Amino acid sequence: MSIWMEESKAAYLLLSDGTLFTGRHFGAEGTYIGEAMFTTAMVGYQEALTDPSNYGSVIVQTFPLAGNYGVNAAQMESSRAWAGAFVVREWCDAPSSFRCEGDLDTFLKEQNVVGLYDIDTRHLTRHLRDHGSMPAMVTTQDVFATKDTLLQQLAAWKVGDALRAVSCREMKCMPASDAKKVVAVYDYGCTNSLINRLHALDCDVVLLPWDTKAADLAALSVKGVILPHGAGDPESYGEAVKILKGLDAVGVPVFGYGLGHQLYALAHGAHCEKLKYGHHGGSQPVLDLRTNRTYVTTQNHSYTVTGISPDVAEVCFKNANDGTCEGLLYKNVSSLTVEFTPGAYGETLLEDFVRGL
Repeated sequence: MSIWMEESKAAYLLLSDGTLFTGRHFGAEGTYIGEAMFTTAMVGYQEALTDPSNYGSVIVQTFPLAGNYGVNAAQMESSRAWAGAFVVREWCDAPSSFRCEGDLDTFLKEQNVVGLYDIDTRHLTRHLRDHGSMPAMVTTQDVFATKDTLLQQLAAWKVGDALRAVSCREMKCMPASDAKKVVAVYDYGCTNSLINRLHALDCDVVLLPWDTKAADLAALSVKGVILPHGAGDPESYGEAVKILKGLDAVGVPVFGYGLGHQLYALAHGAHCEKLKYGHHGGSQPVLDLRTNRTYVTTQNHSYTVTGISPDVAEVCFKNANDGTCEGLLYKNVSSLTVEFTPGAYGETLLEDFVRGL
């Protein structure tokens, strides 16, 4: 660790239950309030920061080192950072990678993300596992004199309408170089990697605002629809659920994941419950109930689907750790939705979906 890092100013993480961590500051200065959630991913900090599904988040990285391979434009999942704070055990100020185009500290400053390091992230992660994800404040201001006032702010914090905040405002056509099919993607928090993967599978992509009506979708004559992941409480998105209720009448196959999986399930009579601390990061074991094989997946969600009627859909995937629903195969429509993202086994499911269109 460099002398400059050792002399950086103090910074604080205050949880809504009053627990306080004191560390050191990097990245942008200031104060950010969001939901503290830990991710078990060993790499991908830039992707996590710029993933729209992390809107309103304070990301806590369990892997003890960040910044060692720097940042680069190719790893941006969108045009900006959506998480507002980043908490790590240690960050590297001298990255080394042939792809490196800049360092993490400068990136956080440019993206106005408040950084905190030199705290016991193992202790913090255990606290969140025991007590659940909760609102948190990361700040470079002194918290001791105004702690009671700050706790009141944390108690009143809500994530807001993340769906409206992250979605595109108008339809965008994103052609592939050698397209054979056209696929529509509802923008609940669509990432660059999803668009790039669909292009690699020879699909033109039509990116739709979250509130695009089923009748407008039908007029596009697309071969399939993808409902990607996003942020926020799915039960609060009644208008989006109402739109998806009309999707089956269009007769187009649907593949959903994350928030898209949850909203589609709600449209078919299910419910969603918030998990104690969610599934965030890699190495999430998922059991395929049809083959009895377990797959390693990447996930980023805080809610799970419950109460789906067996007459409507079959639960075809379960989480091997906590037994929660990880995927639904619908019976009267050509639709499959899962909690895990298109990476590892999720990538295979996306490819199978596209090839079957």
